[in-house]
Amino acid sequence: MLKEFIEFNKDKYLLMLKWTSAIFTILTISGFAVGFFYGYRPKYELFLAILFSISIFFPIFTITIGTLKEFQTYRKSRMALSKYPFNELTKHGFSEIYTHKDSKWNYTQFGLIGELDSYSMICHVNNSVVYIMILTNMAKIRREHRKKISAEFGRWKIEYHWHGITIPYRTSNKKNISSNEVLNDITRLVELLKREGLTAGY
Repeated sequence: MLKEFIEFNKDKYLLMLKWTSAIFTILTISGFAVGFFYGYRPKYELFLAILFSISIFFPIFTITIGTLKEFQTYRKSRMALSKYPFNELTKHGFSEIYTHKDSKWNYTQFGLIGELDSYSMICHVNNSVVYIMILTNMAKIRREHRKKISAEFGRWKIEYHWHGITIPYRTSNKKNISSNEVLNDITRLVELLKREGLTAGY
């Protein structure tokens, strides 16, 4: 799985290294310039050692830590969405997607996309929580809509984001949930949005 993740993101590492190295180099030289202005004169060898360490090793270290962190998200996403009940979603209109494949800055991640009655849906994993977001025109969401959604699903079942309304499922929860329950949650929410005249988002 790590090999797959690196293969997806290999073209991004060099660009990340160039930019982070340039930023750290500028900051380091600026710091020495300020010190020079106030009378600090470091030895030439010390200056080169610090510059080399901060401009090369620190960016490599930063990118390595970032890669490991993003890989953990990728691994958890693959594992969670390949297990029941979420692996059943691909049998009901969802398909696999690799996000940010063309991005130069964001790591490629794994998720699912689907559609129901013209409402697009995105399924992704973060911190062991599976989120199914129904893209909605959030500008039209009013307090009365939130009350009706809370009455239907419970106060803590639904989360609101910039691009849509999300149903979270905590994979650490010991309570077993069936694929029918997940599909039923999606269907109920879409039907409620349609009844309230809340249009799909993009």
